[in-house]
Amino acid sequence: NMSSARPNPLNHEKYDGPEIPSKDGPLAVFTAAISAARKHWLRLCTWIVVCCAAAAIYANSIPLSYTSTGTLLLEPKREGSGTGRDVTAMPQLDVARVNLNRALGFLKKPIAPSDQAQQVAFTNFVDRVGVRRVGQSYVVEVSYSSYDPTLARRVTNATLSAYLWQSVASKADAARNGGEFIQGRVNALAGQADAAAAAILNGSLPMSPTPDADARVIGAALQPLRPSAPRTGLIIALGGMLGVLSGASFVAFRAAIDRRIWTIDDLSSSSGLACFAVIPEVKRRPGTVRRSIEEICELATSPFNKDFSSAIGDLRTSLILSFNGQFFLENRSVAFISWDSGAGSTTMSLSLAAVMDQSGYKITLIDGDLDRKSGGLTSIAQLAKYSLADILSGANVDQSSVLSTIDKIDLIAAKTSDGPEINRAYLGSPLLTKFISHLRLKSNVLLDLPALSRCGDARAAAVQADCVVLVVSSGRTSREDVASALRVLNEAGANVIGAVLNRV
Repeated sequence: NMSSARPNPLNHEKYDGPEIPSKDGPLAVFTAAISAARKHWLRLCTWIVVCCAAAAIYANSIPLSYTSTGTLLLEPKREGSGTGRDVTAMPQLDVARVNLNRALGFLKKPIAPSDQAQQVAFTNFVDRVGVRRVGQSYVVEVSYSSYDPTLARRVTNATLSAYLWQSVASKADAARNGGEFIQGRVNALAGQADAAAAAILNGSLPMSPTPDADARVIGAALQPLRPSAPRTGLIIALGGMLGVLSGASFVAFRAAIDRRIWTIDDLSSSSGLACFAVIPEVKRRPGTVRRSIEEICELATSPFNKDFSSAIGDLRTSLILSFNGQFFLENRSVAFISWDSGAGSTTMSLSLAAVMDQSGYKITLIDGDLDRKSGGLTSIAQLAKYSLADILSGANVDQSSVLSTIDKIDLIAAKTSDGPEINRAYLGSPLLTKFISHLRLKSNVLLDLPALSRCGDARAAAVQADCVVLVVSSGRTSREDVASALRVLNEAGANVIGAVLNRV
C-alpha cells in the first residue's frame, strides 16, 4: 500500500523539555527591527551617506557668519541703601513701562512707504544683535553677527559705547537743565559723552574713561578668528541622525507591509510547516544561462560548494527523518511543488537526487511539468525516445524506454515534443499512479511538479506521492501564496510534510 507509511507531521510526540521563551513583546519588536536593518543594511547605509552628503552641501552653501562678543558690567548709581534702593527702583520701572507702552503703540501704527526701507534695515540689524544676561549677575553679553569679521567687531564695540553714551548723555542733559550748578561737572559729563559718541562712529570703545556711566566695559569685542556659523559638523551630524531616523522608519514601514517570506521564522509563522533546509544562492558562471545536469549534480556533491551541498544534505536528512524511521522499509515517492514558477524546484530536486544517489539510494526523477515551454529536465536532459506525456496519454510504449540515465540518476522528461499526446496527458490519471508504483519497485521516486498557480493538475499529481515538500522562494513568495498553496493541497488530500526555503 503506497500510503500506509505516509509521514504525518501532526503526530509528533509532545515536547516535555524546558519552555521555549515567547517571542512576543518589546524584545520581539527590537529583534524584528534589527533583522530588518540587517536585511536592508546596504540601502540604509546608502541613505545615511546621502543625507550626510546633502547636509554637507547645504552647510557649504550657507555664507560664513562671524560673531563678535563683548561684555558690559552694569553699575547703577543709587543713593542710600535698604528701602531707599527699592524706592529708587520703582520709579525707574514705571518709566520703563511707560516707554514700552509708547513703543508698542508706535509699532502698531502703519509705516509710511518712505520709512519702509529704514524699518527693514533696522529689523535686519536687530536680528543680528544679541544681548543676554550672564547668569544672575549684572554682567550683560552683547554680540553681533556679520559676514565681515571686522564689521562684527566694530558694531559690537559701537553698541557697548552707545550704552555708555546714552547713560552719560542723559546726565549731561540733566546738568544743563539746572539739575547741577557746577560748570566743571557739566564739562566733564559733556567730555565723556563726546568720547562715547566718537567711539560709536569709530566702532571702538571710548578713548577716555566714562566714570559717570551706569556701566563699564569689562570685555572689549575682538575680531573673530573663525566663523561662528554655519556649524558644518553639527549640520552633518544632524543630517546623519535624520538619515538614521528616516531610514529606520522606512525600513520598519517596509518590513510591516512586506508580506514576502525571507527567513525561516517567516516561513514557520505563515505556514506552520517545518523548514527542512535553507538553500543558498549559487551564482552562475558569466555567460551561462542554464546549468547542465552534470553541473547541478557536481554543485550538490562537490566539497568546493560547501554551503550548497550542506543545505542539500540537510534536506536529505530532514526528509528521511520525517518518515519516523520507516524510510528504509520500502522505496518512497516525494513530490516537490511551489506556488509560482521560478522557485527552483527543478534544481533542488535534481540536487537532492544526486546527494541521495551518493548516499546509496536509487533515485528516479520525473519532470511533471507538461506545460512548461522551456527549462526543467526536458530542456537540459539527453532525452529518451519517449516521455511522461506518452505514458499518461495511454500510448503503448515500454515504460523502461522513457528513462535517461545520467550520473546514475534515472531521468524522465515531461515531453519530447509538442505532439497530440500532450493534450491527452493528465497528471491526475490513474496511469500516473500505476507508473509511479512500477518505478518504486526499483527505486525511490522524486517528482518535480509544476507551479500550483499555473497548473491546477499539479494537485492531482501531488496526491499520488507519499509526501509533498513545498518549495518557497525567499523574497518572492508571499505569505498569502504559501497559505493558498497549503489550502489547495490540503483540499486535494496531499500529504504536505514540510517546506524548503530556496534563495534563488
